[in-house]
Amino acid sequence: MPHYRLPQQEEGPHSPNRCWNLALTFWTFRWQIAQAGASGREASDQARNLCQVQKRPLPPDKTSPYCQARGQLPLERLDDIHQALLTEAQAAVATKDLWCGLRVHLVDGSTLTAPDTPENQALSCKTPENLEREIRLHLLMHNLVRRVMLQAARRHRVPLNRLSFAGALAAARRCGEALLQARSQRQRQELLDELFRGIAADLLPDRPGRREPRAVKRRPKPYPRLMCHRSKFKEIQHQNRYYKSSPYGEKPRKSPRA
Repeated sequence: MPHYRLPQQEEGPHSPNRCWNLALTFWTFRWQIAQAGASGREASDQARNLCQVQKRPLPPDKTSPYCQARGQLPLERLDDIHQALLTEAQAAVATKDLWCGLRVHLVDGSTLTAPDTPENQALSCKTPENLEREIRLHLLMHNLVRRVMLQAARRHRVPLNRLSFAGALAAARRCGEALLQARSQRQRQELLDELFRGIAADLLPDRPGRREPRAVKRRPKPYPRLMCHRSKFKEIQHQNRYYKSSPYGEKPRKSPRA
């Protein structure tokens, strides 16, 4: 992504005199989203490592300043970055990448769980605006990985629909860690070339006629749901009515015939 998409602000929460400027906050947030579950502490440590390598002033060794800077990312700037990425990716898609020359749109149902109590909405990273930022970054991260997959397919002349999204994301994570240690532009280019080669080599098997029905494989455990705070929760023993009435409780035995 070109650097002019993240211009340095002269004033405001991401001004040059702030440790968490716009570019550092954006790339740290993007790294946290890519790690799928990384905490704010991990993201802050990653940013400190990046600044250490680049010989830049280190941000504070605390999570709160990062959360505050992340919560002040301009939503319109995130939207501009995403729209520019989509426009570039659509222009790079060739006719052979389409199904029968058509742009197919898939719709799938997803569920998002967010804090809905006043107490949770008052924790620094749990406001509705921050939830919108997280959703936008997830969409942006998804399309960034798709853009890398498209570039790998172009370079190595492999079918785009045979590339693995999970494999591409994992390869990008490993490459990102190595890029931080690269000392020259030549080393960075070699790492990027290896990234594209590895993504292109990770082809999904062609399985015609395969069915993937929606079903739950793992059996639920006979535990009650945590519907209140742990300090007020009363544990139910396994040998009570709840356990006996569950599918895992003891089944009554039939009496033998006389």
